[in-house]
Amino acid sequence: MHLKSAARRAFSLDLHPKTMSAMWSLHEARNKLSAVVEAALAGRPQVISRRGQPAVVVVSAACYGQLLAEARQARGSFVEHLLAIPGEGAGALDIGFPPVATRDVSFGS
Repeated sequence: MHLKSAARRAFSLDLHPKTMSAMWSLHEARNKLSAVVEAALAGRPQVISRRGQPAVVVVSAACYGQLLAEARQARGSFVEHLLAIPGEGAGALDIGFPPVATRDVSFGS
C-alpha cells in the first residue's frame, strides 16, 4: 500500500458526519486553543486554515501515533526496497553508461 493512500485512508478531511472536523481560522484557533485541543482529544480532528485554505490539522497524540504506525507498516523496510531492485541477469536494470577506456598512469619516476 502506498504511503500517501494509507495516510488519506487513515485520515481524510471528508470525515463521517458524526466526527466531522471543524474548520477554524488561525485567529479563532489561537483564541480558542483549549476548545480545539479538547475536540481533537475527543477524536474529532480540527482543521486550522490560513487565508481561507486548510493549513494544518490538530489531532490527538494517540491518533498521530496510529497514523505513523500505519504509514511505517505500509512503507516496508529499506532493506526490502533494496532487495527488490533488479540485479544482474535477464531483468537487470540497464542504465546505459558507455564503456570507459582506461589508461596507464605512472606517478613519479
